[in-house]
Amino acid sequence: MQIERLYWREEVIEKLLTKHGVTRDEVEEVVNGRNEVRKCGKDRYLLFGQTDAGRYLLVVLVKDKDECSLYIPISARE
Repeated sequence: MQIERLYWREEVIEKLLTKHGVTRDEVEEVVNGRNEVRKCGKDRYLLFGQTDAGRYLLVVLVKDKDECSLYIPISARE
């Protein structure tokens, strides 16, 4: 799966850090690194991968309706 760009919403960045203890950088490491992808619904994807520090994360992305290479992170957790 080709993910060229992520669109970050500030409220999601804050939620990931406060609720799940996951940083934006960690999500990007999983997205850009080796990961396993599962399609979950029409435009939703689950990525399972490991951060550079060795932490395993599940990242949830939604594909943008207008730009096929743009994805919106909506959640991430261990």
